[in-house]
Amino acid sequence: MTYAARHESGQAGTDRQIVLVSGLSRSGTTMLQRLLCGDPNSPAYPECGPISLIASTYLRQLTASAEVLGSYFETVDRLKEIYRKQAGDVLNTLLRNSPPQIQTVILKHPGALAEIRGYLELFERLKIIVIIRSPTEIIESRKAVAKRRSAMPWDDSAEAERLKDAWKVLERALEALRHCNGRAWVTTYSAAVNDPEKWMSMLTDSLEVEFSPELAPNPPHAARIFQTPKSSLATIVSPSRTSAKPNSLCPHQIRTPLAQLEAEYSQLLRLPPVFSPEEALLALRNRRRGD
Repeated sequence: MTYAARHESGQAGTDRQIVLVSGLSRSGTTMLQRLLCGDPNSPAYPECGPISLIASTYLRQLTASAEVLGSYFETVDRLKEIYRKQAGDVLNTLLRNSPPQIQTVILKHPGALAEIRGYLELFERLKIIVIIRSPTEIIESRKAVAKRRSAMPWDDSAEAERLKDAWKVLERALEALRHCNGRAWVTTYSAAVNDPEKWMSMLTDSLEVEFSPELAPNPPHAARIFQTPKSSLATIVSPSRTSAKPNSLCPHQIRTPLAQLEAEYSQLLRLPPVFSPEEALLALRNRRRGD
């Protein structure tokens, strides 16, 4: 089947290798996507929110009663076939300006955490990297955005509660990924800040992606990530731009709700720069047991 024919059938997108970058909002997903594309300054593919909507609907349909499922889709296989076609069509739209010879696509969507199982079932050639950041740093980053958009109201305690709820979504996503050997990995923003070169090297090995100009959405302006001078790479993930002093960031009333999350995050920092979802879950749960 020609590329054009595959595009019309929705298969052109789904037969490519896809790397999905996800994590909580303000965790560094955009930075990670652009680095994986090969050029941190190049324009990245747009967020794949529409695919997340398809994945979410697919998962809801899977939980429908057998009677409802049968009346609309006949079988689960037929359901999956239909939603795979829809997801492939949307992916082709996102990739419409990319050369067909590019076989690896770097996508990102923080909101994909809640639909992570749907992504795994709709895209057979999908790999996932989840980036996790210090809860206090996430709050400070969100607060800075709200300040820039002065029309946005800000409530410290409310944001802390939202983050606690989002942390539960993150943990459920890790649970869904824990048995996806070779398809899912986890990293931390702190690992990027502390040793950018080692971090990128381990990401390369884990994802089995060759970083080359062809991987970037805008090939003429792309550069191999390992040709990026260390000073430049460090600037992209500079602690001065992104890290924060936990005791100085937030009022007392939100330090306490975030203390447990910060303690759990600290357990992740004991792991290598890139680790498995199962290792992440064990670290989080060991902290709760006091191990």
